[in-house]
Amino acid sequence: MRVVLTVMVGAMALAGCSENSPIAAQPRSLDFFKANTAVRKKVIAACKAAQGTHAYQPEEECGTAQIADQQVARENYARERTGGK
Repeated sequence: MRVVLTVMVGAMALAGCSENSPIAAQPRSLDFFKANTAVRKKVIAACKAAQGTHAYQPEEECGTAQIADQQVARENYARERTGGK
């Protein structure tokens, strides 16, 4: 009985590792969001719309996009204050 159970558990574990099983996408980086304004704004909007639900973006991407937005805003402000240098 114990051997049969072990074999069944092993078979179920392998079945979950097939080539067709979805692989979770890696969250995009801070640099990606800083370089891609349209994507950054879209993710931030989707995150705000999905607040309080289990929809759309992983929490990590929401935070990364917001941090990138703040950094870009600070860099732009500093650039304006120094005359574009």
